[in-house]
Amino acid sequence: MRTRTIEVVYEKGVFKPLEPVELKEGEKARIEIKRESKILYKREKTREILDKLNKFRPISFKTRKNGGDLY
Repeated sequence: MRTRTIEVVYEKGVFKPLEPVELKEGEKARIEIKRESKILYKREKTREILDKLNKFRPISFKTRKNGGDLY
């Protein structure tokens, strides 16, 4: 059996996946509950958005290594 981690939201007593899952109707699966802090969640979502933007148009960030300052 393949193990995969997905995000879910708990609403009205039901866990709802936030992405497609490869399960047949009525098939059982195990879940491990790990609460995320809102700050961590927002940071991960921001990183995902920046990754998508970077694929569209590469972004160059100045760091101390390449002659800039850290922001």
